Amino acid sequence: TPVSSEARIAERELIDANAQAIVSVRLSHRRDIQRSRSITMRLLEELELQSGRENAELLEQLGEIMRREDDRGQDKLNDLYQKIISLPGRAKTMKDLGESLRVLVTLERQAFGLDDKDQKPQDALTTLLQSIAGGNASAFRPVAHDPEAMPESAFKPQAGDELND
Repeated sequence: TPVSSEARIAERELIDANAQAIVSVRLSHRRDIQRSRSITMRLLEELELQSGRENAELLEQLGEIMRREDDRGQDKLNDLYQKIISLPGRAKTMKDLGESLRVLVTLERQAFGLDDKDQKPQDALTTLLQSIAGGNASAFRPVAHDPEAMPESAFKPQAGDELND
């Protein structure tokens, strides 16, 4: 009938539009993660340039040259600079960048569908049932005790049973 074929076409268009939206979101997430990872790696490279005895000493000398104290003998900008280039400052930066990278790698693995140690492997039937239920498995749950199940003794040989090899 014309109505049902029109309904099927509308349904197909809706499915295609939803699929395209999902693809667009996933690609956007992947680009955002890759961009963030690239920024993190560049910051790590900058930190690497600040590290090492020679570079740290040069940066400290630069801070001394740039020091411009106000009438109270303070230079808040230079004090901030000294804090950033100090060993504890660099160590905190490294810790923060390491944590950022850990999070980004986890997100990247999820975005590209790579193995996830928190995700338990599932058999094909469970995967199918979850996809039918909308992915949340809310409609299908294992039964703790099935009253219709055959007792285990039905599967074990009994005394006097003939065993054919």
